[in-house]
Amino acid sequence: MTKTIALLGSTGSIGRQTLQVARELKLRVAALAAGSSVELLEAQAREFSPRLAVLYDKDAAAELRQRLRDTDIEVLAGPEGLLAAAQAEEADTVVTAVVGSVGLEPTLAAIRLGRRIALANKETLVCAGELVMAAARECGADIVPVDSEHSAIFQCLQGCADRREIKRLILTCSGGPFFGKRYEELEHMTPADALKHPNWSMGAKITIDSATLMNKGLEVIEAMRLYDLPLLKVEAVIHRQSVVHSLVEFVDGAVLAQLGVPDMRIPIGLAMTYPNRAHNPAPALDLLTCGPLTFDAIDETAFPCFALAKQAAQLGGTACTALNAANEEAVGLFLQDKIGFYDIADAVEAALRLPVVLMFLWKNLGFCLIIFLAALQSIPQPLYEYAQLEGAGFFTRAFRITLPMITPTAFLVFVLAWINAFKIFKEVYFIAGAYPDYSVYTLQNYMNNMFGKLNYQLVTAAAYSFGLIVFALFGALFFLQRRAARGLN
Repeated sequence: MTKTIALLGSTGSIGRQTLQVARELKLRVAALAAGSSVELLEAQAREFSPRLAVLYDKDAAAELRQRLRDTDIEVLAGPEGLLAAAQAEEADTVVTAVVGSVGLEPTLAAIRLGRRIALANKETLVCAGELVMAAARECGADIVPVDSEHSAIFQCLQGCADRREIKRLILTCSGGPFFGKRYEELEHMTPADALKHPNWSMGAKITIDSATLMNKGLEVIEAMRLYDLPLLKVEAVIHRQSVVHSLVEFVDGAVLAQLGVPDMRIPIGLAMTYPNRAHNPAPALDLLTCGPLTFDAIDETAFPCFALAKQAAQLGGTACTALNAANEEAVGLFLQDKIGFYDIADAVEAALRLPVVLMFLWKNLGFCLIIFLAALQSIPQPLYEYAQLEGAGFFTRAFRITLPMITPTAFLVFVLAWINAFKIFKEVYFIAGAYPDYSVYTLQNYMNNMFGKLNYQLVTAAAYSFGLIVFALFGALFFLQRRAARGLN
């Protein structure tokens, strides 16, 4: 059980509730870190007397230092301060409740010291899940999730030693403030509309993510990393009441669920006391008054961010990092009223194109380049003669050489794309045959994701062909220039 914590993100919603739990459990606080909230961090520091207080904003840290000069509390600033808080010697548990990818480095630093990680920062696993989980295994650090959904899965899997017994994880989702609305209705939604979450009290960024359902997409990726499962075995459904926090279906047909009131102090408390349980200031669930419990499918047309997150999860590599970075920037712009609601999804989709292009080039560029260079080196003499136009410049001559040679190479790119398409069709067919008892919804979502991947491949093939033509033109120019220098033209 935790005795002393270092809390990163103490002035946010999760941070404030963590301190309520710490007060109830009489935990010591070794370090507090926040962004720029001087007054609130000062109040927290005076109550809990940490050895270290950190504000990421350097000007705010300077003001806090002045305010706390009558105490023994050390005040630091910036990423170095955040790192120092994560490595506080007295802490046996580090609560990572900062928003965004800024939480990755301090989380890894705490893991390397063998600390327990109470993880409330999902971006850490989205951006570098394999790296983080490998470091935790190597250093013997426990990662206990604080997100209500992942805490629910964590609890349902107690006693499950063999991951092969898991048929699927089912994450629940409140649906946010826009549940049931169509695409056309959502186009003109404002930040004020999106910040009205029906069940949870959270920070602005995560509340917007809940409105776009990007939050649930990030949680799907996080679940894959935490429990080492493929995308096919992680699903999400709408559950408006936020009472069933998540479920696990096992291969024998049993389904375990964790229920509770929508209060983050419950998963926070478990992360502090695991493997034990202790009294929590949150109220208990009353089954006689909680009302009926309903479940619905996610509308991926109205909420494309969820589909994009699954696509990034399927692609792997740097795609999840690109997804998260683009989403962070786009949500920031949306909160400033500089872009519209669906511009968030458009920005994320645009960011995902680069990893797809890089993967396609990595897989196919070498093969295509070898064929093209071989063709270029064996250009027949009649083609050179055809290119010798009176008064024609190098560019015109290069284009007349390149055009007939690039056509088969571009054709080859599309052939490779359709070979990949065939593999996708074959994989979908195999999944449908191998798992006949999977729900139609599961298979449909999987097929939609695979066909989205195919669409990206075909679009990338077209873009790659155009790029190859440009490359070939410059290659031919260089080739002709060398021939001219030798007096061969």
